Amino acid sequence: MVKNRPKMRKDIAKTATLLVAGVIMMTSPFIASTVLASEQTPEYELDNVVVTATKTQKSLRDVSSSVSVITREMIVQSTAKNVAELVTMLPGVALESRGGLGGINGISLRGLNGGPGSQKLLLLMDGRPANFSYDGSINWNTIPLDAVEKVEVIRGPGSALYGANALGGVINVIMKKPQGSSLTTSAKFGSFNTSAESMIYENGNDKTGIRVTAGQEETDGHRANGDYDGQNYTLLLTQKIGEDATWSLRSGYTKTDRGISGSKSSPGNYYRDRGEYVYGDLEYKQQSENLNNTIRIYQSDSKTESTKTASSVLSSKMEDSLLGVMLQQDFRVNPKQTVTWGADYQRHTADELLKAESYSADVAAIYVQNDQKLSDTVNLTLGARFDHHSVFGSQASPKLGLNYAPSQDVLWKINVAKSFKAPSLADLYSTSSSALGNRDLKPTEMWSYELGFEKQLDPESFISVVLYKSDAKNMIINERQSDGTRQKKNVGNIKPQGVEFEFKHKENANIDWFFNYTYLDVGDMTYLAARHKGNLGIAYYNQALKVSLAQQFVGKSYGKDYSQNPIDGYSVTNLKTTYSPGKSCTVELAVENLFDKQYEIYSGYPMPERNYTGTVTWKF
Repeated sequence: MVKNRPKMRKDIAKTATLLVAGVIMMTSPFIASTVLASEQTPEYELDNVVVTATKTQKSLRDVSSSVSVITREMIVQSTAKNVAELVTMLPGVALESRGGLGGINGISLRGLNGGPGSQKLLLLMDGRPANFSYDGSINWNTIPLDAVEKVEVIRGPGSALYGANALGGVINVIMKKPQGSSLTTSAKFGSFNTSAESMIYENGNDKTGIRVTAGQEETDGHRANGDYDGQNYTLLLTQKIGEDATWSLRSGYTKTDRGISGSKSSPGNYYRDRGEYVYGDLEYKQQSENLNNTIRIYQSDSKTESTKTASSVLSSKMEDSLLGVMLQQDFRVNPKQTVTWGADYQRHTADELLKAESYSADVAAIYVQNDQKLSDTVNLTLGARFDHHSVFGSQASPKLGLNYAPSQDVLWKINVAKSFKAPSLADLYSTSSSALGNRDLKPTEMWSYELGFEKQLDPESFISVVLYKSDAKNMIINERQSDGTRQKKNVGNIKPQGVEFEFKHKENANIDWFFNYTYLDVGDMTYLAARHKGNLGIAYYNQALKVSLAQQFVGKSYGKDYSQNPIDGYSVTNLKTTYSPGKSCTVELAVENLFDKQYEIYSGYPMPERNYTGTVTWKF
């Protein structure tokens, strides 16, 4: 057990008290009257529309969950190579990485570590579940950033609508809709013999749309045996039928070949990882004034083969498949009340080819949500989902959300929800000595409680604070055995709690900046969870030039608990400059790790030194 837990609780109590005191001061009549007296027209952050939190289009003013939105403009200004690196600049989100293009990346939401596979969060692509069927992992390189319109991130439980995998939260990547006719090509060159080429063709109008993307990227990597070669292709077809119905067909194919470097202490312990991933997604939507209907059928298949050099670790060859059906209906009872209900079915299958073993599981679910404005200032959301798993039986996931907006520029939020994580097929049956399966595992269950505050301080400034506390039981972890292998195991009560603070400000017509800070206490379950994390970003732009600078600070983290295997904190700076001499051409220069810091996120795996990337984009 951790000896300094009382001190940690005092720390978080002190931090929370100071932040709450600050936001109460910000809502004082004097400041409120100053904001309302402004002659400028406010562009309220609270009026942003999101879809992930409620599965319907909602203003952030009516959403009780903690939601962050990464816009297309923010994507362009970022030096991120994939969505995993992109979202790590948000509060409450941490990157678990061994570094480099094609390297193993994972995302931790509020300290709920999923390892490199990020099994404790749900990834959606335009609303389609995109985690791999076998182990719930995510290949972040399957998402072409050039075609992403925005990313919505729910921090906190999402099982009331989305079921398993949404234990820590949900990331929904929303792709661009075809508009007009254009062909965009880009070429990228950088350090470590890195190169990439991509193409996006789109043609769309009010009735039909098509978008095709193709991309290829390769690198030698910043360490020996860290090379990567990947290709990615996607297709979107849309067809409007009549006045209120639309068909959409989405598909994609990814092929990767990468080397995974060993640690500094065991450089010969590396392996080669090859994979193919293909998906298809057919969606029908009918939208009218008071009734929306959605039917969706999707399937994804993947093949992975790992050849490892260490004799103690077995090679593997896997094929897995996910077949899903989603039905949803949104019924507008009256102007102040909307009822959403739906049903989901998923069939998970996996074949371990080297051992000639096959596994499967079926999940069926129904859910309902009532979203209602009780008054002009109060919005109530009540929801629940019931999942039946063919291996573990049934799970219920209720949710209560309450929003109170005493004025146009102030919002208070309360959120109480239960979430769960059913063991994946890999958790149960894996024979890999790096993570042996355990057929006696139980599902993880977690209750979470949130108090949030958001305020538009003036037309140019926005602030938010979230305090949360969770109570989880039967968390699934990899525990090291006496023979050096690791095995999946349930552990006792884990109680993550923390504070998330965010401030955004537009200095003038050409400069804006943001700052966010996360305080995280995950109790004894501290694997790769830093107590302190901060992000600072500033951007300058005019018609032709954009310059953005991002600074991230991550405090000390630990391999097991607060007394073992410390990993030093770090601070890293990234710079990106974009110049557009005309409407059809853009030139970019990105510098990562600007001050050439030596640091590690995952113990024993150094991150890349200062490196450069240049990109030229043409649009026809």
